[in-house]
Amino acid sequence: MNNHHTLTSSKLPAVLALFIAGLTAMALLVAGSASVSAQSEGKSGKPTPPAKPSSPNANQTAYGFPLTVTVKDNLQMDIRYRDSAEYQFYGEDAEGVYLWVNVGGVTKVYGPGQVPAGRPTNPYTPISNAKAGSGTPGDPWVITTQVGVPDTNLRLTHVATYVNGAEFVRLDFHLSQVGGTTPITATLFHAADLYTAGSDSGYGYYDASTGGVGDYYTRTDGIVLYQQFVPSVPANAYMESYYSTIWNAIGSTSGPGQGFNNTVITDTRHDAGVGLQWNLTVPANGSVTVGDTDLFSPHASLCGSFSDVAYGSFNYEFIYYLACNGIVNGYGDTTFRPGNPITRGQLSKMVSNSAGWNEPAVGQTFEDVAPGTTFYTYTERIASRGFINGYPCGGPGEPCGVGNKPYFRPNANASRGQISKIVSNAMGWTEPHTEQSFQDVPADSTFYIYVQRMVSRSVIGGYPCGSAGEPCVAPGNLPYYRPGHNATRGQVSKIVANSFFPTCCGRPQP
Repeated sequence: MNNHHTLTSSKLPAVLALFIAGLTAMALLVAGSASVSAQSEGKSGKPTPPAKPSSPNANQTAYGFPLTVTVKDNLQMDIRYRDSAEYQFYGEDAEGVYLWVNVGGVTKVYGPGQVPAGRPTNPYTPISNAKAGSGTPGDPWVITTQVGVPDTNLRLTHVATYVNGAEFVRLDFHLSQVGGTTPITATLFHAADLYTAGSDSGYGYYDASTGGVGDYYTRTDGIVLYQQFVPSVPANAYMESYYSTIWNAIGSTSGPGQGFNNTVITDTRHDAGVGLQWNLTVPANGSVTVGDTDLFSPHASLCGSFSDVAYGSFNYEFIYYLACNGIVNGYGDTTFRPGNPITRGQLSKMVSNSAGWNEPAVGQTFEDVAPGTTFYTYTERIASRGFINGYPCGGPGEPCGVGNKPYFRPNANASRGQISKIVSNAMGWTEPHTEQSFQDVPADSTFYIYVQRMVSRSVIGGYPCGSAGEPCVAPGNLPYYRPGHNATRGQVSKIVANSFFPTCCGRPQP
C-alpha cells in the first residue's frame, strides 16, 4: 500500500481551493460520524489536507539537524528529518496532545481543534509560546508552549527540548490545576498520523523494554527508518494502527472514543497512526507531568542515540551497538563525546563488560581504585586475570599506603599501546608473530606482539608515513601506529566492537 498524498498548493485558484476544502469538510464529516474499517483505511485514501492558512500560528522553530522541530501555539508539531521537505507527520502537522476531561458531567475531548485527516476536537485556548537556548548540550533549544483547557481551570504546558545533532526530541507535558479545591481526573493522549521517511505506508513497531511504539519504513535505497514515541513516564496504554483508528480511539467533539488498547499491526503495511495514553489525577493547585522522547532514526532503539554521534560517522554503528548492549554509556546531556580521550578506567569497564565478566570483585589491587569507586569492579576483574598492571607507589602524589599497593591511575588517558595489550589479552589471543606492520612498533617494543595480533585480524590500522616526525623508510614505507598516543572514546568503541563482536556492525568476520 503506497498511498502518498499531494498537499493542496496555495497557488491554486480560489474557486478550486474552495472546492477542495468542501470535499475535505465532507470527508471529515463522514470520518466523524463513523469509524473507517481497518480493511478500507489507507487503500481508499485519506482526505487531502486543506491549504495552510496565510497567517500561521505563532510557531516556534528549532532549526537543527537532523531534526527541525516546530511547535505551534495549539501544541501541534511539525518535525522534519534530515531534509527540510521531509515532514514526519502527515500533512506536516497531523500530531497533537489530547485530553479527556469531565466538564459538568460530560466528558469532553480537547485538542488542537483539527489536524489533517483527523477528527475535530474542542480547541485549546493558546496562552504563550516561546523558545530559548542555543541548541548545545549545555544550552539546548527549549520550546515552551502553554494552553488553557476551556471550561476548566486546567493548564497544559508542552515543553520540547532538542539538542542539535540528536535524532530525538524530548517532550514533557505538564498538566496543572490553577485553583480548585478537589483533584481532577483526566486522560492525556499524545498521538500522530505517521509519515515516516516521507511514506504513508509502514509496519508497526513496539519495544516492550521501553514501551516505545511507532512504525518503520524501508526506503528504496534499503535503509530502514524508524519513528517511535518512547515514554519517559510509563504509559497506561499504547496503540499503533490505521491512522483513523487512532483518531477514533481518542474521539472528537461528539465525545470520547474507546481509548487505546495496547495493539500494534506488525504484519501488514498500512497507513499508520500511533499514540500513548496516560490516566492522570491532577491535585488541587498542583500538577502532574508525563512525556515521551520522539525518535527518528535508522535504528529502532533510543539507547544508542547520542546528539554528538551523527548517523554516517565512522563510529556510529559501533557506539550504537555497545550502548544498546549495556557496554558503554553516554552523559546526562545526551552526548557520548566520541572525540574525548578514553581513560584507563573507562577502558577497563568497556573491556570487562564486552568480555562478559560478571563475577563479584574481591580485595583491592590498586591504591587509587578502592571498593565502591566507579571503576573498582571492572579493574579488579581485569587485574585478577593478569591483564593490567599499575604503577609502583612512591611517585609524586602517589604515596605508599598499607601493603604498598600500586596505582592504576583510572583517570589518566589510555594510550594506543595499552589498549592493544588489554584488548588482545582479554580476547585470549596468544599466537606468535614475526612480521612488522608498523614502523614505530618493531619486534623488540613493549606492545609489538599485542599490536600484531590485532592488526592480523584487521581490528586496528595505522597512519601513512610521511607526517612530521614519521619519515617513510624504504623499502617498506610502513605506516605508523603511534603506540604512545591517546585514543578517543569513538576509536576505542570501534576497536572493542570489532574485537569482541566482529559481526555486530556489518563487518564480515575475518
